Amino acid sequence: MIKIVLECGGCDAKAEFPLFKRFISITGRSWGLGHCEWESIEDNAPDGWTVADPYTQCCYCDSCMAEIGEEVANG
Repeated sequence: MIKIVLECGGCDAKAEFPLFKRFISITGRSWGLGHCEWESIEDNAPDGWTVADPYTQCCYCDSCMAEIGEEVANG
């Protein structure tokens, strides 16, 4: 397990969550031959958080991302 800490690029908000390795078997079972993969940060991030904004590559909480979206929409 590793602990991921997201820090918002627009305010002081932080979010922490664990990531685990999962076993991927070549037979579809939970044992046997296969390999391990880390879970995705994007898939496990808290709801509303943007892990890497496509334009700035910064991380934003849901409140800051909503504010950025309003600014973009209003020009």
